[in-house]
Parts: sequence; C-alpha cells; structure tokens
Amino acid sequence: MERRALLVSALPGYEVEIGRWLWCLEDVRRTLISELAGISQNILDSKIDERQTISSMLYHIALIEADWLYEEVLVTEWDPEISALFPLGAELKMAP
Repeated sequence: MERRALLVSALPGYEVEIGRWLWCLEDVRRTLISELAGISQNILDSKIDERQTISSMLYHIALIEADWLYEEVLVTEWDPEISALFPLGAELKMAP
C-alpha cells in the first residue's frame, strides 16, 4: 500500500492553531464526502450492529465535533442555527 504524506496548514483568516484544526476538520469532511458519494440512503440507514447505522455514526461525529468547537475552542453558547441541526444532540452526546 502506498503511503501518502499529509501536510497540515492553517486555513487563512484564523489564528494559526485554530486554522490548523479547522483544516483537519475540512480534510475529514472532504474524505467522508468522497467515500460516501453514490451510497444509497438505504445503505446509510441499515444497521451495522444491533443499534448503529452509518447515518447515526456520521450524525454523532458531527455533533461531537460541533460540541468541541463551541465548548472547547470558542467557549461560547452554540449558534442557534447550528444547534437546530442537532435535534437529538443531548441524547447522543451521552450515549456510549
């Protein structure tokens, strides 16, 4: 298997450390979009074990990343528009 080099650089317009982490989040987002292209909603919603689907795992990842951004980085209340995207937020953050 060929090994790729990953060069992390800060997104412009942000403090360097924040810009680097935002770049990493964008890189993961690009990878997920690329890998999920063409996958049907039926597959995304099929259970991969007794309780998880690909969709529920993606939702959980997005929720945790948004929570990290607001709680750890920005140290502020969630933007109401972003919060509205996670109607199941509190329940999923507590799930093991």
